[in-house]
Amino acid sequence: EELRRLWPYGPVTVGYGSAAAPTVREAVAAARAAIEPGAGGRVVVASYLLAPGFFQNRVLRAGGDVVTAPLAPDERLVDVVLDRYDCAVARATTACLPDRRCPVLAGCAARTTGH
Repeated sequence: EELRRLWPYGPVTVGYGSAAAPTVREAVAAARAAIEPGAGGRVVVASYLLAPGFFQNRVLRAGGDVVTAPLAPDERLVDVVLDRYDCAVARATTACLPDRRCPVLAGCAARTTGH
């Protein structure tokens, strides 16, 4: 909803790459149908996937004119993963069983990394 409110260049349509509806292909078709004839608009798909692979390939085949790359190269995502790992390990070490299973992994507040 926020992207719809802030995006000044045309309609924003949401599509899902897995089990939810509408699919990315359906969203691309809806976005293309919303372009005024002769306006020369393009359909741009912003992928919010973390890495290339099955779902990114599905997005690439959905018919968009431009598709963004997965988010994985963004260093801020690495910081988030490392923060969550450190926090989970810190909390789990007090709850681990003798066989090294740690059944309780509580959430943690995010740290500021300066990015």
